[in-house]
Amino acid sequence: MIYLLKIAFRNVIANFRHSLAALLSISAAFMAIVIFDGYVTHIRNLYLNSYRYRGMFGDVILENQQIRSKLGKTDPWLYSLNSEQQLVFDQFIIKHQDQVVASVKNLNLFGSVTNGKVSAVFFTRAYDVDEGLKMRSYQSEEWKWNVLYGKPFHESDEPAKILVGQTIGQTLGCEPVARERVITKNGGYRSGLRPFVCKTDDIQLSLTTESGQLNAMDFKPIGLVDAGYRDIDARYLMLPLDQAQKLAHTDKVSYYTVMLKNSSDSKSNTKANTETFIAAYNQEIGEKFSDLKMSRWQDHEIGDLFKKTMELLMIFKNFVIIVIVFISCLSIFSTFVKNVKERTREIGLLLSLGFYRSQVLKIFLLESALLSLFGISGGAIVGFIASAILNSSSIYYKAGLLSEPVVFQVAIDPSSILVSALGLIFVAVISCYLSVSTTIRQKIVDCLQHS
Repeated sequence: MIYLLKIAFRNVIANFRHSLAALLSISAAFMAIVIFDGYVTHIRNLYLNSYRYRGMFGDVILENQQIRSKLGKTDPWLYSLNSEQQLVFDQFIIKHQDQVVASVKNLNLFGSVTNGKVSAVFFTRAYDVDEGLKMRSYQSEEWKWNVLYGKPFHESDEPAKILVGQTIGQTLGCEPVARERVITKNGGYRSGLRPFVCKTDDIQLSLTTESGQLNAMDFKPIGLVDAGYRDIDARYLMLPLDQAQKLAHTDKVSYYTVMLKNSSDSKSNTKANTETFIAAYNQEIGEKFSDLKMSRWQDHEIGDLFKKTMELLMIFKNFVIIVIVFISCLSIFSTFVKNVKERTREIGLLLSLGFYRSQVLKIFLLESALLSLFGISGGAIVGFIASAILNSSSIYYKAGLLSEPVVFQVAIDPSSILVSALGLIFVAVISCYLSVSTTIRQKIVDCLQHS
């Protein structure tokens, strides 16, 4: 086998010019795959990190599953977590604190908001500020600052404060002094105070409490936030949990989000597996509160848009890669067909010297594999250089449904690149086999007489 490999290597060098088209085709295909696959990988990480850190959904969600039903949407208070349920779950978190980074209580409220001149319908997500900060700060400070303009909750001493979505902010007269691009390469926000102004100092929120009472409170906008998606941003507000509970006159919460320590956490040797954590909850608490369900946020209604977006992205990715490989395959096949025809007498000579047809076939297959390796190496070098240039260019663009422009980045995924490389080698070898198999079955005399 070694001597066949040596012959194949010599043939690749000797016939380099004849195989140049196939080499360039493989290099171009692999370079395109490196860049495109890296781009798709970055987009997936961007969405994932936005949910996990900035959105503070962590790894799992605890919620009464009935709250998503028709009756639950009609009367969400009926299926919110009461003080007894919160106490039991808080004790569970304390018991498993070696696995938990942060546990955030969340309260969803709906009502109307006005600045005295204009009114709008709002949806607010209220959360535990301290636990939310811990969740966003886990492993990176990049997600700590969660406002585009103004200050986050943990940087403000205002007694009654609120964060306003950009789109609903425009309706209420709150706009930045100067538009800036503040999204970092990984999707977080650059920290630092970026001023904004409102036509009124306070805005008033009003809603119906659990008892049917109409409550209203004034809040001071301290920052503009990005809800992630444009449609949500048009009615999105954020409140500290204690102030939201005061407004709604309740001690209930809608759901918990929990972030777990994982194997990539350099600060801890504990490996917290999401499924085992959920299993521990089901064993210890699940029977007592059968309606309270813990699940990964990807499997929750909150993660539906994420899953659909990723499914569409994967379909698009696979389609583009198939097209790239197909075009490359045609180029490789045509090059090998031409190459084999030109080397028919060489095949006849090898057979006349005593080589078995299977050995000659192996020589050509090894040539195609070596040629693929050279092409992949060249494509990888060019692809990595191009990726580095693109990553340092800070090119902003609109990514799908996201409301803010993001930075174009290429995130290299070694496992995906390895699979792509093996796929191209396989395509080249099959193309070579198809082009050689017919010629190699000819009689030796016919091969030697070929002109």
